Amino acid sequence: MDKVGIICFLILSLLSCTENEESANQQTVLIIYMIADNDLSSEAIDCIETLKSTYTKNYNCRLVVFADIKNQFPCLIEINEDGIDIITEYTDEEKKELDEIV
Repeated sequence: MDKVGIICFLILSLLSCTENEESANQQTVLIIYMIADNDLSSEAIDCIETLKSTYTKNYNCRLVVFADIKNQFPCLIEINEDGIDIITEYTDEEKKELDEIV
């Protein structure tokens, strides 16, 4: 899937986060698992920037991204209408443990 296809998929996924009567008290969380610890790291950064610039509170859901990008510590971030909040940043030791799992 090319970059444009991925971005379109993510935007459509976000648009599907709607509230109905049954889920009025529940919040939808969209989790994106983004591993780009390779030559695709620049595209992953571009994708995160695109998500940040297109996110609005009208989506009515939380957007959480686990990103493992080349030359950066893996992190768990939340994208919201105010920008990006880092939830957790993993250390080298934790990264080794994550690599063993994946």
